[in-house]
Amino acid sequence: MTFDDPFAKLEHQAERLVDGLTALQSSLPSDVIEQAKELKQGIGRTSRALQSRRAADLRAGLDTVERRTQEAEVARERAESDAKIERLEREVRALLDPTRAEARTFYELRRGELAQDIAAVRKRREQLEARLAGSTGATEMERSRDAALAASIHAEEQALSGELARIERNLATIGR
Repeated sequence: MTFDDPFAKLEHQAERLVDGLTALQSSLPSDVIEQAKELKQGIGRTSRALQSRRAADLRAGLDTVERRTQEAEVARERAESDAKIERLEREVRALLDPTRAEARTFYELRRGELAQDIAAVRKRREQLEARLAGSTGATEMERSRDAALAASIHAEEQALSGELARIERNLATIGR
C-alpha cells in the first residue's frame, strides 16, 4: 500500500501501532494503549485540518500554471499577429510598386516560405499520426490530446495551403 499523503501514512502507522498494542493488552498498562489511541486520533485530526490547506495550495498551484499558460498563449498570439501584420505591410508596399517587380519578388519569396512551412507542418502531422497509430500503451487522455493536436495541425496545414493558393493567384495576376 502506498500513500501519497504523508499524514495518511502516519495515520496508518498509528493505527497499526494501536492494533499491535491492543494485541499485547494483557502485558501492557492500559494508559499506554490509551496514549497510542489518543496519538492516532490527534494525527487524524491534524490530517483532516490540513486537508483544506493542501487543497488550497494545489488550487493555487494550478491557478499559477493556468495563468502562465494563458500568458504564454497570449504572447504567442501577439507574435503571430505581429508577423501577419508585418507580412501584410510588406505585401502592400510590394503591390504599390509601379513596376510590379517588387510584388513578383515578394510573392515568389512568400510562396517559398509557405511551401517550407507546409512541408514542416505536414511532417509534424504525419509523425503525430504515426505515433497515434502505434499508441497501444497510451492512456485515453493522451490519445485524445494527440488527436486534438493532430486536428489542430491539420487545420494549420489547410490554412497555409489556402494562403499558398492565394499567393499563386496573385502571382498569376501579376504575370499578365
